[in-house]
Amino acid sequence: RRVLFRSVSRLAALINEAQSAPIQMINSGIGGDEISPRSAYYDQLAKVSAKGRYQRHVVDHNPDLVLVSYGVNDSMSGTPVEVFLDDLRYVALDIRERTRALVMILDAYLVKDFHRYPPGVNGSVASLMAYNCAMKRMAEECDMLFVDVFGAYSMAPWAVDEDGVHPNNLGHTLVANRVFEVLAQNCSCLVQKAL
Repeated sequence: RRVLFRSVSRLAALINEAQSAPIQMINSGIGGDEISPRSAYYDQLAKVSAKGRYQRHVVDHNPDLVLVSYGVNDSMSGTPVEVFLDDLRYVALDIRERTRALVMILDAYLVKDFHRYPPGVNGSVASLMAYNCAMKRMAEECDMLFVDVFGAYSMAPWAVDEDGVHPNNLGHTLVANRVFEVLAQNCSCLVQKAL
């Protein structure tokens, strides 16, 4: 997934610096992906969804840690928050139950140009913030770690790529650092010799 590809490799590097043995990082993200076929504009976009592929792309790898990063495409296409949240909760809980992995919910990152890519005309900073508040509540209710990626940007538009949507190099660094910070604050296994 273009959105988090560089973030994922940077996060892996940060984790590998802290541990005595390297991790195997698998990036199963797909650009344009939405949470489910119930998402608005599902048929007009990439016709892929988390619900349709998480078994093959996540569960089958039997991971120890799973980062779930959705919300931007669903928000921009106008999927109601309640629909998005129901399907996000289903996917995240099922992944955790079937793999026993630590599941982290990453909120939607900052976007500065919602109108460049159809059907992004439904997106706005306010809609991203509504999604993010709902994701934070869901993560707390489900006892999952929540990563405030949006807050890492601190509304800095210079961390967004020229395309107006995706993180640039600085944005990817902010995302990776924020995820690593939450992991480090909550997981003693990140130290060189696990406690």
